[in-house]
Order: sequence, then structure tokens, then C-alpha cells
Amino acid sequence: GAFLTVDEEEIRRLAEWGEQLRSKQQALTKQHGWTFVDVSRDFETHGYCQAIRSYFRSAEGSCIIQGDMQGVMHPNEAGHEVYRKRIGEAIRKLLIDRFHQLDGRDWRFEHEL
Repeated sequence: GAFLTVDEEEIRRLAEWGEQLRSKQQALTKQHGWTFVDVSRDFETHGYCQAIRSYFRSAEGSCIIQGDMQGVMHPNEAGHEVYRKRIGEAIRKLLIDRFHQLDGRDWRFEHEL
């Protein structure tokens, strides 16, 4: 079958676009008073070309799962697990901080989550 290749310039541009997107997301979450959950470091060593350890849906995987190429570069199951973990950590931190504000106790040591 056809083999898709990505050259160094394309890799550089993809990384640049990814950083621009992350920066824009971070700015918008701040603007709206939301919490930004950054998974970029988790994904750094699990890129698209990491065949076994990738956190991204491959072209082949997208075609097998949904019958088209629209899922390419979206998080795969392992990538979604990273999001689940980081979002859970952010929620726990927000709840612990809120409880601490309400009653003055340090809930981090009194209650394991």
C-alpha cells in the first residue's frame, strides 16, 4: 500500500502549529475563567511516529475504526487515558482547594482521593 512520509520541515511545522494551538487554548481558558489542563509533556514522547507507544490515532486505525481518515491525529485510547488522568488531577485539586477555602483545614492530608 501507499506509505505516507513526513519530512523534517513538516515535523517542524506540525510542532509549531501544535504549540500555537496549545497557547490559544490556554489563553481562552484563562479569559473564560476555566482551568487549562496541559497534556503536552505527556504526549512529547508518544508522538504519531511512535508506532507502539503513540497516543495518537493512526491513519490505518482511523480507517479501521470509523471507516475514514477523519480520526487521524486525534488521541487514541492511551491518549484519552492521559486526558482522563490529568483532568481528574485538576478536578481533585480544585475540589481540595475549594474545601480548604471553606473550612480552613488542609484536606490534602486528611482525605485521600
